[in-house]
Amino acid sequence: MFSTVFLLVFIGFYLQYNLSRKIKIRNKPSYLVFMERHVLLSRIAGAAAALLALVLLIVRLGLGSGIFGFGVVLMCMASLIVTLTPFRYLRWGHLAALYGGLAVFEIFIF
Repeated sequence: MFSTVFLLVFIGFYLQYNLSRKIKIRNKPSYLVFMERHVLLSRIAGAAAALLALVLLIVRLGLGSGIFGFGVVLMCMASLIVTLTPFRYLRWGHLAALYGGLAVFEIFIF
């Protein structure tokens, strides 16, 4: 479940990051161009993903720990995105493989 929370926070922050006018991402994939053109849809989808992650953490950890954990995960994902996106290290195929591996690992270990 924590891997799903990390993925949701990542998606939520990345959708908001994609709307920033200060960044210049060349050769954007078609889905990011679509989300950039539809600002309201992107904002709603990003906020919904982050809110769902917050709710999942609160249900799993409790109110105080869930909110604190969400803040920690948000800071982690934000620094990861801001640091690695300009170098084009973040590919959706790699993220999907990483998520799948971590989800399987999480199911079998926990």
